[in-house]
Amino acid sequence: MKFMACLPAGFTLPTVATALILATLLLLDPVSGCTVVLVGRNVTADGSVIIAHTDDSGSGTCDLRLVKVPGAEYPPNSKRRVHHFYLPYPRVVTYGRGKDYEPVGGQSVSEPAGFIPQVRKTFAYFDQDYGLMNEKQVAIAESTVGAKTVGWGNNLPYGYNMFGIAELTKVALERCATARCAVQTMGDLAVEHGFYSEDSGNPAAPEYAFSAETCGVADKTEAWLFHVLTGPGNASAVWAAVRVPDNHVAAIANGMVIRELDLQDPDNYLASDNVHSFAIEQGWWRPEEGPFDFTAAYAFDGDFVGNYPFYPLYVGRRVWRVLSLLAPSLELDPRLGFIPESKTYPVTVPADRDDLRPHDIMAVLRDFYEGT
Repeated sequence: MKFMACLPAGFTLPTVATALILATLLLLDPVSGCTVVLVGRNVTADGSVIIAHTDDSGSGTCDLRLVKVPGAEYPPNSKRRVHHFYLPYPRVVTYGRGKDYEPVGGQSVSEPAGFIPQVRKTFAYFDQDYGLMNEKQVAIAESTVGAKTVGWGNNLPYGYNMFGIAELTKVALERCATARCAVQTMGDLAVEHGFYSEDSGNPAAPEYAFSAETCGVADKTEAWLFHVLTGPGNASAVWAAVRVPDNHVAAIANGMVIRELDLQDPDNYLASDNVHSFAIEQGWWRPEEGPFDFTAAYAFDGDFVGNYPFYPLYVGRRVWRVLSLLAPSLELDPRLGFIPESKTYPVTVPADRDDLRPHDIMAVLRDFYEGT
């Protein structure tokens, strides 16, 4: 399993079973975007799964620390503190996540959003804004997306939800030795305790364009696409996940990509129990009109964010470029953009090469449409 990004100069990491390059690209760009790339094990040079993530922060106020959270053992009936997302330094001040998060210089311990039952043993993992990769080589990459629902944290008078995507990724890495476990864990916790996007605005001006989350989730043998949004009544959650075939690649660029779900095939598709019923209740899917399409049912359906053409350029061009670089033989049309109601680009595509390496994916992340 390889997780990719960039490290600060002089920073070193211990060796793991396969090559590991960890951290996050933090770009001070007026139009921020988080791009995720997933590569199946049969199209890499050494049989590793590769997952990559750029984590843009337009505000420039991120807590830039890359922290190793140690594994631990807990007595029966212990509780785990759940914290809301906080972007600037310090992202959290607490005990039980290693010395780097303990209070210093008179800092107060962060107020928790709530508590969940703790497991007896947790794995060590690398942490930044989001949980990155654990000692079992489960890795997670994130990209905020739009949805037709919106929710807020329970620290606000109008919020009902305990979990944002940041804390979901951390719990998953503490508890899971496989990508499949991580997907199921995040989905189950979101449904039980409520999910919200940290970028949802407020009830007077909800930010539907950024009200949901997607992740690429991978281990040493599998890669998954995971989508989650707030559920009924601005609470709970709806989620779905699709396994990336071993000879395929996939991209997420701040827009949902999961389409049809064959829930009779749990080896390759997973979802919350309400994935169909909620869409029917809201009038977003009519079974008599055709197969269920997750993105068509749940994705943000606006074309613009302010004056910016959200889906055609912000989302569509990045998805096209990643897929066209890794599967040029498909000759995908760059003019299609991205339309939630129409399958403009495949969810995953077979890669043209079977010898992809980390530097090839870094080249994709560095691309700026040169030669197009």
